[in-house]
Parts: sequence; C-alpha cells; structure tokens
Amino acid sequence: MIEAFDGSAAPLTGLWPAAAALLLLLACLAWRLSGRRLLWIIPLGIAVIGIFGGLVPSWDQIRVRKMLASGEGLQTTRGAITQTWHIEDRRRDTTSSMKNSYKTVVSEGFDVGADRFSWVVGSCLSAASLCELARSKAKLEQGSEVEVTWFADPAQQGERRIVRLRVKS
Repeated sequence: MIEAFDGSAAPLTGLWPAAAALLLLLACLAWRLSGRRLLWIIPLGIAVIGIFGGLVPSWDQIRVRKMLASGEGLQTTRGAITQTWHIEDRRRDTTSSMKNSYKTVVSEGFDVGADRFSWVVGSCLSAASLCELARSKAKLEQGSEVEVTWFADPAQQGERRIVRLRVKS
C-alpha cells in the first residue's frame, strides 16, 4: 500500500507564527515600559493572531501525533472507494459592501462503503489531517482500495478527520 497521507509527518507550521507573535508582544511591552503610549487593541490583535495562527494549529498537530502514536480514539476503515467529489459552490456574497462580490466554497470527499469522509477545503485546524485531496500523494479514484485511519473530532463538532490514508497500488 502507498502511504498517500500521514498526519504525523506534517511539520509543525504553527510554531513560527506563535514565536513571531510572542516577539511582537515583547516589543509592545518594551514600548510601553519606555513610557510611550500604546493602544490596547494592538497587543490584543497580536495575541489573537498568535493564538489562532500559531498555538491552536500546533496544539492540534501535537494532539493528533499523540493519537497516532498510541492508537487511542482512532478508527480504521478499509474498502473500495465508491464515490469521490470536488464541488465548487460560487454564490453572491451579500455580506460584502461590494456589489459584485462572490464567495466560493469548495467541498471535497469520498465514500468508502457506508462511511463518508467529507470536508470544506481550508477549514482544517492544522496540517495534521487531510483536508485537501491535492495534498494526497496518490490519486483517489472510484474503485481504489484504501485504508483510512480517522477520528471524530470533538474540537470540530464531531467531524471525521483523516489522519492517515493508504491506497493499494
């Protein structure tokens, strides 16, 4: 079997944004201690970006790596792919102030027997789970034999997250 995706091999990409946010917060503290004024919204914005751009993805990747190492909470589905899809939904964005603004939502996934694995592209907490078929090393086609290791993630309302995908060559 070909290892098409392995979440434990994904690099910890959230460390750099978290480190940058920490340095910027230290710079804000130095600025404030020098006696100059600083709007409270600036460190708050830096902290929010650091948390959601750095700490949350890193926490998620570490959590998934621990799950893969121990096997706790993971389920494995084996079988043939019965259906794959890539749906692009483009609609007028009425929340925008621009008249001709559109929003595109891309949905992807596949079925293995009665089990459905689907996601919205770009909605992953981290790179530790498969959330874009283009990131898979093997092309997924109807009839392909696969082994999917996944878990229902309470941090994403019970959504199924694929952490390892193997395709029979």
